[in-house]
Amino acid sequence: MAVRILDDADQGYKVLYCSTTMVPFGSIFYEHEDVDSFLEFINMDARNYTQKELSAEVDKWRLNN
Repeated sequence: MAVRILDDADQGYKVLYCSTTMVPFGSIFYEHEDVDSFLEFINMDARNYTQKELSAEVDKWRLNN
Protein backbone atom coordinates (compact mmCIF):
# COMPACT_ATOMS: atom_id res chain seq x y z
CA MET A 1 0.00 0.00 0.00
CA ALA A 2 2.46 2.56 -1.18
CA VAL A 3 3.70 4.59 -4.09
CA ARG A 4 6.34 2.68 -6.01
CA ILE A 5 8.53 3.49 -8.99
CA LEU A 6 8.39 1.39 -12.13
CA ASP A 7 11.73 1.73 -13.92
CA ASP A 8 11.99 0.59 -17.54
CA ALA A 9 15.74 0.51 -18.07
CA ASP A 10 15.36 -0.56 -21.71
CA GLN A 11 13.31 2.52 -22.62
CA GLY A 12 14.85 4.88 -20.05
CA TYR A 13 11.56 5.94 -18.44
CA LYS A 14 10.15 5.77 -14.93
CA VAL A 15 6.58 6.11 -13.70
CA LEU A 16 4.84 6.14 -10.33
CA TYR A 17 2.31 3.46 -9.51
CA CYS A 18 0.15 2.43 -6.57
CA SER A 19 1.21 -0.96 -5.23
CA THR A 20 -2.32 -1.59 -3.90
CA THR A 21 -4.23 -1.07 -7.14
CA MET A 22 -1.29 -1.65 -9.51
CA VAL A 23 -2.31 1.49 -11.42
CA PRO A 24 0.31 3.90 -12.80
CA PHE A 25 -0.29 7.62 -12.43
CA GLY A 26 1.37 10.98 -12.91
CA SER A 27 4.03 12.10 -15.31
CA ILE A 28 6.66 10.01 -17.03
CA PHE A 29 10.13 10.63 -15.63
CA TYR A 30 13.32 10.32 -17.62
CA GLU A 31 16.17 7.97 -16.84
CA HIS A 32 18.40 10.69 -15.39
CA GLU A 33 15.70 12.04 -13.03
CA ASP A 34 15.74 11.00 -9.37
CA VAL A 35 12.09 10.14 -8.70
CA ASP A 36 12.80 9.57 -4.99
CA SER A 37 13.90 13.22 -4.87
CA PHE A 38 10.56 14.23 -6.38
CA LEU A 39 8.63 12.18 -3.80
CA GLU A 40 10.55 13.98 -1.04
CA PHE A 41 9.79 17.33 -2.70
CA ILE A 42 6.01 17.00 -2.52
CA ASN A 43 4.15 17.55 0.77
CA MET A 44 1.87 14.50 0.78
CA ASP A 45 1.32 11.07 -0.69
CA ALA A 46 1.46 11.40 -4.48
CA ARG A 47 -1.81 9.45 -4.79
CA ASN A 48 -3.67 12.26 -3.03
CA TYR A 49 -3.01 14.79 -5.81
CA THR A 50 -5.22 15.16 -8.85
CA GLN A 51 -3.49 14.53 -12.16
CA LYS A 52 -3.38 18.28 -12.83
CA GLU A 53 -1.95 19.04 -9.37
CA LEU A 54 0.65 16.30 -9.63
CA SER A 55 1.74 17.50 -13.07
CA ALA A 56 2.14 21.02 -11.67
CA GLU A 57 4.29 19.65 -8.83
CA VAL A 58 6.48 17.79 -11.32
CA ASP A 59 6.94 21.02 -13.29
CA LYS A 60 7.95 22.93 -10.12
CA TRP A 61 10.36 20.14 -9.13
CA ARG A 62 11.96 20.09 -12.56
CA LEU A 63 12.51 23.85 -12.43
CA ASN A 64 14.32 23.45 -9.10
CA ASN A 65 16.56 20.59 -10.26
